[in-house]
Amino acid sequence: MDHRKFPSLGGVAVAKRLTGWSFHRGPRRIGHRLATHHRYRKYLSLALGRLFSMESTDLLSLLPPEARARVLIDGQLTAAGWSVQDRSGLNLFAAQGVAVREKTMATGHGRADYLLYVNKRVVGVIEAKPAGTPLSGVEWQSAMYADGLPKEDHLRAVLVHDRLPFVFEASGSETHFTNGFDPKPRARWLFAFPQPSTLDRWVREADDDPAWPTWRARVADVMPRLVTAGLRPAQVDAVNGLERALKEQRFDRSLIQMATGAGKTFTAITSCFRLLKHGGFHRILFLVDRNNLADQTLAELATIVCPMMAVGSPRCTASTS
Repeated sequence: MDHRKFPSLGGVAVAKRLTGWSFHRGPRRIGHRLATHHRYRKYLSLALGRLFSMESTDLLSLLPPEARARVLIDGQLTAAGWSVQDRSGLNLFAAQGVAVREKTMATGHGRADYLLYVNKRVVGVIEAKPAGTPLSGVEWQSAMYADGLPKEDHLRAVLVHDRLPFVFEASGSETHFTNGFDPKPRARWLFAFPQPSTLDRWVREADDDPAWPTWRARVADVMPRLVTAGLRPAQVDAVNGLERALKEQRFDRSLIQMATGAGKTFTAITSCFRLLKHGGFHRILFLVDRNNLADQTLAELATIVCPMMAVGSPRCTASTS
């Protein structure tokens, strides 16, 4: 098999050729050539997904770590609603969110593994790491500077302090994300890539309120003092402690532990209301592990006059489904 013939092959031919050679003549070498050549990565994905329904996991493990990460990242972006494209076939009208592989940057800046467009504007970048590589996180200081963008993209890019606001580092098994709109941007673990509509909403919120562009900025600066009337001392401590933890951002989770009958549900409702009304939150998941607890929570919600109902937005909604 002569890899120099690859440019003349169509997607089906490449898939068939990969099928015939998958277990007999150097699958690692052939898979590497296909996966690292930007024109054929989509064909490799097609081969893995359609022609090897039984052996796709085995074949994926045969690829070099970097090539395997690219295939996995392509699939994750597609699942999140991104149109993943090669730079040679770039079409920004294909979808709201377009992720372009191997985008050539300005002279001296090489190529970006993935450049992210939302509504035809550059908003972020993804740095791909070999599969299995631990991600130490993307520091804001090392984020891609806007002067690395091609001139045609720089003119319509979304920028924060001359940097792209959304920076990702991904290996296919792990994803870290830095939001440049945060007061103190730093890398955080994500379970999936955000949808294009989510990044679009974050950009619009930053444009509408540049002083407090994210919920972290609002929790840190604009949360009003808690009205303690009707609250027990333990409830006051719990609400203030939760908001302090969100403001300091030293941990990625918080735990409120209260005795039976201390008013945990009312405490949770109070915190939810404040975060929705003043903290920039849009949705809060109230999760319980038993139906009777859900019924109990709904019953207690029904007895509480929710100020959010009066103003109409955001609304209090509840469901046990």
